[in-house]
Amino acid sequence: MKNSLNYYNIKFSQKITLLVCAFLLCLIVTTMLNTLVLSITGADSMLYINISIITQNLLAFILPVIITAIFITPSPVKFMELDKLPSGRVLMFLICAYIAMTPALNFIVEWNKNISFPESMAGIESMMRNAENAALAVTDKILDRNNILLSILLVGCLTGLSEEVFFRGGLQKILLSRPINAHIAIWLTAFIFSLMHFQFFGFVPRVLIGAFFGYLAWWSGSLWTAVIAHAINNSTVIVAHAINKQYAFNLDNLGVPQAGEFPWLAIASIIVTTILIIWYKKTASK
Repeated sequence: MKNSLNYYNIKFSQKITLLVCAFLLCLIVTTMLNTLVLSITGADSMLYINISIITQNLLAFILPVIITAIFITPSPVKFMELDKLPSGRVLMFLICAYIAMTPALNFIVEWNKNISFPESMAGIESMMRNAENAALAVTDKILDRNNILLSILLVGCLTGLSEEVFFRGGLQKILLSRPINAHIAIWLTAFIFSLMHFQFFGFVPRVLIGAFFGYLAWWSGSLWTAVIAHAINNSTVIVAHAINKQYAFNLDNLGVPQAGEFPWLAIASIIVTTILIIWYKKTASK
């Protein structure tokens, strides 16, 4: 869904360059600040992890878009589509859609996780898996903390907000500001979104969920729709981890068939999710 927005006389290439330069500059500042905190608290400190999450989200992702928006339009808030809140009907759709898509996402995650490289690329595969295991260890430490509410606020809400501001509120909006196919802009943004997580063995499902967030923002004309959806996704991971830890029930196995079984639940999940998305698109267009 398109909305009218005034821009300063800045070319598309200048907009992209401004966003990239602002991101790199803010990333350098974030790295320097986190290095300073690291030298004081130590790498194993939860204080360091909490501060690094906050600085990365606020400085490296949100601030570059604010800087870019100020330079390219007199209406930065409207540019990021933060001026319109979603309705209660939309919130219900997001909850139902996430429940519906979970088995299909779990199936795709499991498939992507078990992709094997050719034997000639065994060294590259080993290096990539070791890097992802190291990142997973940090994630597990965050999820294992006793304060689940703090995890939801930092990883669920703040990360959901910052990543949507950067990717859908910044990058995608700039791509959509030039006369190119909107679907190309959304999928290209989703590809970059997944690429910047540096996790190949979760690349495909992250592209799909990124495209889902992109369409939510585009159809509704409100970034908050994508922010809430992203926060639900991240927060569900935190809650599911807590449930598995407490009751030994792994929600990540929902939709993943046993060896030799047909993925009926995953297919049903795709069908129901598609129906819900088609309904949402028609509702949003009205």
